Amino acid sequence: MPAKPDVQLEKCLDDATRKNNFLSLEQFLQKESNDGIAHKCSKQFFNKLDKLICRELDKKEVKNVSTLLNSLQKFGKNISIQGEDGIPAMIKYGLVEKMVNWFEKAKEILIYKGNEKNEVLESLIEDFFDVLMIVHDTNTEGFEEYHQAKVFFSQDGIQL
Repeated sequence: MPAKPDVQLEKCLDDATRKNNFLSLEQFLQKESNDGIAHKCSKQFFNKLDKLICRELDKKEVKNVSTLLNSLQKFGKNISIQGEDGIPAMIKYGLVEKMVNWFEKAKEILIYKGNEKNEVLESLIEDFFDVLMIVHDTNTEGFEEYHQAKVFFSQDGIQL
């Protein structure tokens, strides 16, 4: 029996974690509209997402990280974590600090790849900035976090 649409996002995340299978999340991203469905997620959702992104970055699985960031971008405004709006709740739980950690790991991959043209890496960086803009647009706390991240990224020569 398929998962109810309101809990399917976290189920796809669990499949990716346990089975190292991102296909269900990719398919969910392609077919699911982000309108009207509140994606009910457990209190552990944010930690699961963080651990999975870190794991995939450590394995240099850039495409999987982009898929995870795209899910956050597409469904973030409709995520509900124990009744709280997803992005504001995740900001409260340390989203921007986690993103800085993710970006540090991604930066290591970029340095390792050197000047090699790589569309997947370019897409990853764009996905980071897209999520950062959602944080920026969410609330004033996100706006302050955005400026902190902007300072961090500019130290690495990246202009926002």
